[in-house]
Amino acid sequence: MLTVGHIDYMNTLPVFYYFDPAAIPGVRVVRSTPAELNRRMREGTVDIGPMSSFAYGLDADRYVLLPHLSVSAYGAVGSIFLFSHRPLHTLARPHVLLTTRSATSVQLLKILLERHLGLRPTYAWAEPDLEAMLGRGDAALLIGDEAMLAYRENRRYYVADLGELWRQYTGQWMTFAVWGVRREALAEDPEGVARVYRAFLRSKARTKADPTPLVRAAKARLGGSDAEWYRYFAGLAHELDRPQLEGLRRFFAEAAAMGALPRVPEIAFATLPPVYGRAAGEGG
Repeated sequence: MLTVGHIDYMNTLPVFYYFDPAAIPGVRVVRSTPAELNRRMREGTVDIGPMSSFAYGLDADRYVLLPHLSVSAYGAVGSIFLFSHRPLHTLARPHVLLTTRSATSVQLLKILLERHLGLRPTYAWAEPDLEAMLGRGDAALLIGDEAMLAYRENRRYYVADLGELWRQYTGQWMTFAVWGVRREALAEDPEGVARVYRAFLRSKARTKADPTPLVRAAKARLGGSDAEWYRYFAGLAHELDRPQLEGLRRFFAEAAAMGALPRVPEIAFATLPPVYGRAAGEGG
């Protein structure tokens, strides 16, 4: 039995919208937050699925990546925001409240604040409640659906999109999540991994060809306008090709320079059995 992790956020929806585990023998799905699925992958209770790029970098020897799958952006990502009482450049020693939901975004924020803005922050963890967080500190990091709702309702705070800040300071893509598989799971069931992978690619191809069903699903869940959601999904990339890999390696190098990673990891991809037939757009 292969256990597939599912991050239940809008930024992974294109890869999961048409993914039907009932159509794949020997598969079950676990839905949770990025941080929880990172932990389950590390413990071996989830075998395959999206994971924070930083979590992959910490334990790259345990995993291989599935080609052509990521959550990336060149500039604004639209769902990872730092809210603050004042503009960032005026906060020399800010106290920053960090969401408990993420790994990559937290490390990206530390890189941006400390290495690129030259600030000396202090940090504390907090549940993702914007008003409570900013009642305790100068700035607050939110990700995913909570961040999008807070951004839409915000009338009081300064907001910085971490994807846009990364592009401004590095000129690179930012890859927030990758799709990984535990090496042991791949060795035990390569055909099952290949079937899951093909289903991911099919969903990505179908939603890329016609994003309208995504827009309707997003509106039903979180509100907003058609234009907002078309713009949001157009700003995301779910590829993992040369531009995204260059940005990912830059992120790993900066995290290692800060001591957050023991070294810059080698990025390894899964070698899968042949998959017969090809859906339009597979392989991205």
